[in-house]
Amino acid sequence: MSNLLQFPLGWDDPQFDRVLRAGTAYLAAYQDSRYAFLPLLHERVERHARCFDDNLKQLMRHVDRIIVAIKSNDLSELVQEIDPNDDPEDIAQYLEVAQDAVGEIAAKLNDQLGQLGTALVQITAIPPYDPSVETTRYQRELDKLAADRQGCERELAARGEALAGLDEAIKVLEAAKVESTFSGLLPTTGQLKAAADMIAAGGVSVEAVQSALKRIGEIIGAAMEGMRYAALLEQRRGLQKNHDELQVQLTAMARDRTRIETQRQHLEAYADLITSREEWQAGIKRIAVQLKPVWDRLAASSIDDVQALKKVNELIYALKAYKKKMKADYTAGL
Repeated sequence: MSNLLQFPLGWDDPQFDRVLRAGTAYLAAYQDSRYAFLPLLHERVERHARCFDDNLKQLMRHVDRIIVAIKSNDLSELVQEIDPNDDPEDIAQYLEVAQDAVGEIAAKLNDQLGQLGTALVQITAIPPYDPSVETTRYQRELDKLAADRQGCERELAARGEALAGLDEAIKVLEAAKVESTFSGLLPTTGQLKAAADMIAAGGVSVEAVQSALKRIGEIIGAAMEGMRYAALLEQRRGLQKNHDELQVQLTAMARDRTRIETQRQHLEAYADLITSREEWQAGIKRIAVQLKPVWDRLAASSIDDVQALKKVNELIYALKAYKKKMKADYTAGL
């Protein structure tokens, strides 16, 4: 349409999906509590989501009002009804009706332009969140967890090795029947030699028992001679408990690492929401920039002849198509 060439190139394409995507992204982030681990960020995302949603609903209400106004003021019908051979007064009445119709449509369009401006003000009033401090803190926590995990794994391996060595040594003492032979005490070297024949009857040498006692002493760090056998077993249970506690710590560290890593990834992904916010602002501005010249033309229209009516009707027809495209994009996104 030649009368539209003065408008920005592509003015009839609202690219409404930019606005819709931003609203969807923020609403999803809010509804799945993606940032609940940082209450301030969660609240900021919620405010954005609600602002986007509220303004989208208002925008679509204005779209519907404009479409209804265009349909109820059918200029195409007026164009067809006017006969150049009609009485000039009759034609003037038709043109007056058309002028009023254009004024009503222009008023509805002006309302929408005002709403678009308000939407931009409202979203600008909600500052984006800066996650850099938390991102750095989480990375430090991950680094510390990695170092702690290495230390815990080394300690666990040492405890496991000690337990295995202690169990092997206790098996030797059990085979030699040390507990019953020495009345519940660990024997001295002299006592072992004196009971060599009894020990040998169990298929164990005195040297093997001595080696086992030495190994036990190295593991638990205490003198063996005269220690109660029950105390040795208690030492073994303590070592097992310590081993199990280390295993629990490792499990907790793995759980913490998963949690913190997930949170850090969410914070990194927040940059996508910032981009969506910018896309939303750009999309709203684009629509306003596209519609403002249309409103200017409608507001300045003086329908003093049939040719002027035809030209403004072409413009309104294009405006209707523009609004229908916005509505179609909106409906497709539901």
